Amino acid sequence: MCESEVERIRRRQEYLDSEIRSLAKHTPETVFKTANMIYFREVEDLIAHILQSKYKTFKLPAWRYYCREDGPQGTTKPQNRLYYLIEASHSQLPEAKHYIKLVAGEATDYSGHGSMDMELAEHFIQNWLHLPIEERPLSYLLDEIKSERNKKRTMENNRKRNLKEVRTCIKCGRTLPENSKAKNCPYCGGNLTVKYVPKAEAKE
Repeated sequence: MCESEVERIRRRQEYLDSEIRSLAKHTPETVFKTANMIYFREVEDLIAHILQSKYKTFKLPAWRYYCREDGPQGTTKPQNRLYYLIEASHSQLPEAKHYIKLVAGEATDYSGHGSMDMELAEHFIQNWLHLPIEERPLSYLLDEIKSERNKKRTMENNRKRNLKEVRTCIKCGRTLPENSKAKNCPYCGGNLTVKYVPKAEAKE
């Protein structure tokens, strides 16, 4: 490798390091979050979250999930949309480790912004977290995401079943009958507050 190529690589790595350090103050955006998984809107959000969190250990390997896409007409080179998964734990104790799956996507190996996301993600994983990257088709990740979203939906439904809606008048303080859907107090016409309490508490 010639000296100019070595220098180009060094400068590129310095640039990526600078971009990563700048994410330490970035506010991460999530698509959804459960006890076992956080799905981030973009690669930058995932990196910012890790920089701002106190994770003690990371599970080997990190995963790159790929989805093949058709390129422009006349091209034969395969194009991939890429998603990344890193498993992190706040504990160093083997018996106390609970790994959270951190996921981000929409990187590519062919477009400007998308390929920058790929470069940023893989530089961070390999040079900051020192994790190897292994590859799988996207279908594996989609199964995990579907499972987590179903768990979250089930938990939310169970929570709603265990809560009761209580409508109370701000003006006169009266609580409306259990099945009332009135928008204003039928006794004095005042505005209502609506809160959800455990069913046992509502009965009291």
